[in-house]
Amino acid sequence: RGTAGGGGAAEEGASAALPSLERLGLGGNRLGSEGAAALALAALGQPGRALELDLSMNHVDHQPLAALVAWAEGVPEGSEVSVTINLEWNVIDDGKAVLALAEAFGRRGLRPPSGTGGADAAWPPMLRLANNELADVEPAEIAAASCGLVTC
Repeated sequence: RGTAGGGGAAEEGASAALPSLERLGLGGNRLGSEGAAALALAALGQPGRALELDLSMNHVDHQPLAALVAWAEGVPEGSEVSVTINLEWNVIDDGKAVLALAEAFGRRGLRPPSGTGGADAAWPPMLRLANNELADVEPAEIAAASCGLVTC
């Protein structure tokens, strides 16, 4: 039982012992673009917290990419990002939106967490877009513009 003051040492110790969510697999749930954007932005509310968010096969189009650009423009330059978002196997088909997102990530200097070895390590990209309808996108250009944080 807690006190009127907001909990005691026992409650604080119990909350510290709770496991944290590291992977949220929501692939194939027909979340749509609005649902995907809301979940991605919620996950990025704590960009330094390690979380893999799987939003693959959810009928997502290019609309959430604009929300991610706005998020990137609002975070401090050089921020460490431990969140990875999987948007593979959706219906994203706007190459210009993908390039704008990659460039926003690159401009802000977003990077994987310290101690991961940077580009040489096996740290996953922040955003995976493979198997979408991006015929007009050159994957190497996207990877270079985003400093490796976006792959297609």
